[in-house]
Amino acid sequence: MHSPGEPALGLLRRARDDAYVVNRLAQDPAAPDWVIGFHAQQTAEKGIKAVLANANVLFPRTRNIAMLLALLRLLRRALNAHAR
Repeated sequence: MHSPGEPALGLLRRARDDAYVVNRLAQDPAAPDWVIGFHAQQTAEKGIKAVLANANVLFPRTRNIAMLLALLRLLRRALNAHAR
């Protein structure tokens, strides 16, 4: 059995790994732009998923950052409404 925050932490670790790749490759003029872009996208995607997972928001298996951001906005609204 996993602890409640374990999936979110796993996603954050993988996002950190992708960010590492972006930072390293960005220093190499021979690095293909598409590879840097791919890992930058992965960093953002996994970071958003980590926030959603930490809040126990279910999300589909997707690479659609716009949809993930929409879920994040809904979470923010719900948290703001709850705080009032």
